[in-house]
Amino acid sequence: MRLTRPGAVVLANAGLWVMSYAIITARVLSSDELMPDHWEMAWRRACIMFGGFLLCLAIDWALGRLQGWSLWRRAAPAVGLAALGGLGYALINHVFFYVLDPRWG
Repeated sequence: MRLTRPGAVVLANAGLWVMSYAIITARVLSSDELMPDHWEMAWRRACIMFGGFLLCLAIDWALGRLQGWSLWRRAAPAVGLAALGGLGYALINHVFFYVLDPRWG
């Protein structure tokens, strides 16, 4: 089975975020003492992971527009978009856990 580039990117991103969700959820559920709102946290985490998935697709789309550029000319936008993506992910995480109906921290 040969995937096209967009199909491979979507599949890889989905795999990354599903595995990330599974690992974090397993860590929470395997702790000695469960938090009282662990299922609500799981729901919020799923929303955050979906946001991260969409953010990665947006970064891929933006970098795809630079396809004809040399590697060195694409490096600066790639680093900048990765930094902005990380900042965006942290902001989404902060809003979902500490601004919208905060119960932790």
